[in-house]
Amino acid sequence: MRIRELQLIRFGKFTDRSLALPLQERDIHLIVGPNEAGKSTVRTAIGDWLFGIPARTPLAFLHPMPELRIGGVIERCGADGAPAEPLAFHRTKGNKNTLRTPADTPLPDGALQPWLGSLQAPAFNRMYALDHTTLVEGGAGILSASDDIGRMLFQSAAGIEHLGETLQQLQAEADALWGPRKSGARAYYQALEAYEAAHAHFKHATLRAKDWKAQHDALTTTEARLAEAKARDAELRQQLSRLERIRRVRPRLQALDAARARAPCWTKTRPRYLRRPCRTWRWPMPTSDACSATLHRIRRVCGA
Repeated sequence: MRIRELQLIRFGKFTDRSLALPLQERDIHLIVGPNEAGKSTVRTAIGDWLFGIPARTPLAFLHPMPELRIGGVIERCGADGAPAEPLAFHRTKGNKNTLRTPADTPLPDGALQPWLGSLQAPAFNRMYALDHTTLVEGGAGILSASDDIGRMLFQSAAGIEHLGETLQQLQAEADALWGPRKSGARAYYQALEAYEAAHAHFKHATLRAKDWKAQHDALTTTEARLAEAKARDAELRQQLSRLERIRRVRPRLQALDAARARAPCWTKTRPRYLRRPCRTWRWPMPTSDACSATLHRIRRVCGA
């Protein structure tokens, strides 16, 4: 079965709009349009046209409920190249006799059975009228282990064999990666433990600004104390050198002071033969002024 024409007579935002889908060599039709153009309305209209408009449809915002109407033409290819057999009908909103001819003559409820076979609205919506949300939700329901019948229908309709085994393999692989219960055998928790260990090591190795400032202040204080100690050491070394020079010259100074003290006595008690003038020999004792000058130079050197 294929749809040759869809008529949105009074449905959703549309009034007397028709969508032709002629048979082509590559019989695939794409409906493209911007947001709010009515693509989802067209998808919903196909299901409501084939199986009936729901009692509480959200698409009666422009036309009243009793006036909703969808029409179109379906066809099925004949055997051995026979021409396609069409069926034109309308669907109205109501509790009975909703299937009608274009001339508004009631049709029996089983008039579509030769074209639809045993296909029902839930299976049609799950297999042929999927949007993004229902694709995710319906696909999970079809493939879940709790819906074996739906999964078998999906396998038979899509031609996919051994889908259950593949699903079990994927589930086992997913369970090995992650699960709500923590396990050391799962890859996610192994990576999480490695991350937490690396984060703890990083936190331990990281120096906070407060700690860095305290260490920097302590270093500055230590450097200042070291500079003071070096200056004090240089001062003490200078004093020690001065005292050492004084210690070395002290015996000579004492001897000089003693010699100065004895000098006047020598001038009074010298022998008689020394009192006579002598042109060729002089007394080697230095004078008092010379001793004073020598002592002054020594003290000045020691004090330098």
